[in-house]
Amino acid sequence: MRRLILPLLLVLVAVGAGVAALVLDAEAAETPAAAAQAGPVTPVLSARRVPDLASQAGADSRLRGALDGLAGVLPADSCLVVEADGRPIVAHRPEEAVTPASTEKVLTAAAALAELGPDHRYRTRVEASAEPTGGVVAGDLYLVGGGDPVLSTDAYAARSPQQDAARTRLEDLADAVVAAGVTRVDGGVVGDDTRYSTARYVADWPSRYIDQNQTGPLSALSVDDGFESFPTADDPGAPLRASADPAGRAAAVFTALLRERGVEVVGGPSAGAAPAETVEVAKVRSKRLPQILAQLLTFSDNQTAELVLREVGAARIGEGTTAAGAAAVEQVLTEAGTAIGPEDAVDGSGLAETNRLTCATLVETIEAYPALVDGFATAGETGTLATFAGTPLEGRMHAKTGSLNHVRALAGVVDLLEGGDQLTFAYVINNPPFIAAEQDALRGQLGALLASYPDRPALADLLPVKVPGQGGRDTGVAATTTTAPGGSAPSTTSTPATTGPGAG
Repeated sequence: MRRLILPLLLVLVAVGAGVAALVLDAEAAETPAAAAQAGPVTPVLSARRVPDLASQAGADSRLRGALDGLAGVLPADSCLVVEADGRPIVAHRPEEAVTPASTEKVLTAAAALAELGPDHRYRTRVEASAEPTGGVVAGDLYLVGGGDPVLSTDAYAARSPQQDAARTRLEDLADAVVAAGVTRVDGGVVGDDTRYSTARYVADWPSRYIDQNQTGPLSALSVDDGFESFPTADDPGAPLRASADPAGRAAAVFTALLRERGVEVVGGPSAGAAPAETVEVAKVRSKRLPQILAQLLTFSDNQTAELVLREVGAARIGEGTTAAGAAAVEQVLTEAGTAIGPEDAVDGSGLAETNRLTCATLVETIEAYPALVDGFATAGETGTLATFAGTPLEGRMHAKTGSLNHVRALAGVVDLLEGGDQLTFAYVINNPPFIAAEQDALRGQLGALLASYPDRPALADLLPVKVPGQGGRDTGVAATTTTAPGGSAPSTTSTPATTGPGAG
């Protein structure tokens, strides 16, 4: 008998379980509304059940495959690095030093931010040998340049949004002199640009860049980018012509502004160094450095880049020269650990074809100085990326472009719509002596690939499919709306859909 106890118990448990299941099924059958209210049920094989990490890996893999295909058609002297929230996606010749064109400006701006600091402001001062007496300056008035790269007049700033983006008004400095009580200058205005070297251009530049006015003459007292003639509203046909004496030209412009404000200036303008001992009569400060760097990066302003480079050299090495600035950039980035390859900065703008940097360094620099991204042009909206209007990258890509006859480059970030924060990328191709038309198009193809990330199925395609008996779409259950007894609010119930011949 004892041998039969265990089998009997098992039979009783099985029967009990069966009865319980029938009861539950009966309850479910009696409450179809409850079944409908149970909501969607994700099938076992739904993509929604795939862990997010696996989905991310799949997205990374798809982008990697597409970028590998692009890398396969790049010229030999090229590099491409893409990361997704710091995860490496593609590293094609990441430490190959290439000519970067204007993406060199990313390094210049990063070094300036690190060396000068975000609170840095340029100061342009007006000084005299002695305090004015009764509103009279006995002798010359010195206009001392502090290297402000965006010091300009209203007339010059009106030429384009680029000039007006972050400028320092020279008119404000003239107003400050009047506010200081000065009514007469017995001498003249002397422009002092001794803070920087008087080398007006970079020795490595082809002469055509000067002929094309890619920059004005470089000076620590650069008013209107050192141009003495430029188109204006009154004279739209005026030529853009560089001044041979930017400090003297600045003194002449400032003299005119003082006279317009009723200050009598007896002598003529000139250039020269201020005495060692002076008193400050007035000053004007620029906007904070990040705003100036944004103007530099958004519009790829060569002049601003070169003058910022000289300021970095003055601050780091004590010399306001292009060579000192380039050396300072390499030092700053090496100390910060962002210089990855055999970098060789030659200038600040990227106009010099002898500049060398790597895509790895560009990506490291962008990631190390995220504030730079705020200054990049935005696709379809600002600066050098305005042509991306109407593309999937509009408003999402923030980057620095680079172009020389044999160079095309793009470096920056792409905001992600889902699945992370952003992609960081650097892309540079060199193909001397000229970039071919099909190579020129590759930059757009790169943008399209980055915009497609994470390239997941549409969300609608991932909606769970309801199974029969649980309501919902594709379940053979059609929803109908009826009016509740008593004219109360409509309610929705589910009834079996009619299918097959005769239906409808």
